[in-house]
Amino acid sequence: MERISAEAFEDIYSEYSDRIYGYIFLLVNDKEVAEDLTQDTFIKVYKYMNQFNGKSQIFTWLVRISRNVAIDYLRKKADSNFSQ
Repeated sequence: MERISAEAFEDIYSEYSDRIYGYIFLLVNDKEVAEDLTQDTFIKVYKYMNQFNGKSQIFTWLVRISRNVAIDYLRKKADSNFSQ
């Protein structure tokens, strides 16, 4: 499995990170959490870039990952609030 080059990843990050941050912020309504989740999203993007098959646009794939990261966060947050 081939890894994405650092330069290609930087290009993706530069082009899409602000839009992904904005999307995540709409979901969590917290700037610091949105920043953390944006970082988590791009860590996953880097880790799983070799699984991007090109059947959709890269932005669509990024949004799906960011949505899943945000949903995981919200579930954990709800579980911790419920158990208190």
